[in-house]
Amino acid sequence: MTTTAVAIGACWPDPRPVTVVEADVSGGSLAARARLQPSRGVMQWVAAAESGRPASVLLAECRLPLPGLGIGVVCAPPDQLRSPATTAIKAEAAVEAVSSTRAAIRALTGQPRLLQVGAEAVLLVDVGHLEPESSAWPLASQVDAVVVCVAPRLDGLAAGLRLAGQLTRRCHSVRLVTVGDGDYRDSEIQQACPVPMLGHVPDDPRSAQALWQSGIGARSRIGRAVRPIAARCARLLPASPIAAQQHEPVPLRHRESGAAEPARSDDPPPPAAPAYLAMYDSTPAMNMGDWS
Repeated sequence: MTTTAVAIGACWPDPRPVTVVEADVSGGSLAARARLQPSRGVMQWVAAAESGRPASVLLAECRLPLPGLGIGVVCAPPDQLRSPATTAIKAEAAVEAVSSTRAAIRALTGQPRLLQVGAEAVLLVDVGHLEPESSAWPLASQVDAVVVCVAPRLDGLAAGLRLAGQLTRRCHSVRLVTVGDGDYRDSEIQQACPVPMLGHVPDDPRSAQALWQSGIGARSRIGRAVRPIAARCARLLPASPIAAQQHEPVPLRHRESGAAEPARSDDPPPPAAPAYLAMYDSTPAMNMGDWS
């Protein structure tokens, strides 16, 4: 999910500066992946909110440039458990590392004005694996759109389609992206999905590694797949310069390569979804208000 968020930011179609915010309660790894030394991050960003200065100014102070990608990041507190220099760690230190990340995300949800940076910038908030008890749940109602990433397998769809349906009761716009290999085509999933699909991101470790080391290549599989997804995401934002061009994502046609492309008028109609996927579309949404 973090790689997908960073790739979408790197392929953002309009000239506004893009920042990826690491709001994953199990995260704290973005700085390590990007080989950054985070002198500032989410905790400093939240602490500065009380100053009353404009949100765009506070973001600029805590935003770190991501080398080779032309975007910025606001990192969660580093997770010491994932540090390669750590060979042993006490149980209480492990709990402290997890608690600091959760505290940072919980504090961020209490400062919604930090996300209100205006029309001059774009924020992509990576909330990671969103569970009912996650501290990041309130963020879902504070953003313009939510993109749910799911694996096109039965287990991934079971959770992903149910989550998408629940989010529609809380969020203005919800969309789905499939990530990695699986058993179902995008056209099959769309038949059972309660929200529109934006596309498919292939599981390509070589492209993913290159993304973090040298940027997103014009010919990489991830780059080719994410560019149309980024364009469709941009059209969901009311302040986007390209929002007026097309408000809804283009219907998708699945290619054997794993990516998705616009459907043509001569395309055959998509096959009906397997019957056992329909249960995820009809599952009653749980009471989201109890989770906030």
